[in-house]
Amino acid sequence: MEVDEYIASGNIEGLKKLFDEGMTMLELEINFSNEGLFLHDAVERGNLKLIQFLIEKGADPNVRDEVDHTCPLEAAVDHDQREIAKYLLDKTEAPESRQYAEEYLAEEPTEK
Repeated sequence: MEVDEYIASGNIEGLKKLFDEGMTMLELEINFSNEGLFLHDAVERGNLKLIQFLIEKGADPNVRDEVDHTCPLEAAVDHDQREIAKYLLDKTEAPESRQYAEEYLAEEPTEK
């Protein structure tokens, strides 16, 4: 599936082309095989530019995974993605998610 491949590879140009051809965010969500959790996948891959693009196009930064009930911000913390967590912090509505991220960001970064 094109959408899955573009998200997996971080192909923003390919996604832009789909949007330019008339694809909507709802269609992207329907065509993404991982239950619409493309922001979570982009977080796991550490792709901040892709996350920014998707949110600019209307992706919901508050979407929760049905299995572990995390939003993209919590996923960023769980995957030690500090820059992504900083970006998502003011875009996330849930106070408990924001507090979780604020505590993480207040800690010293770990060496990778």
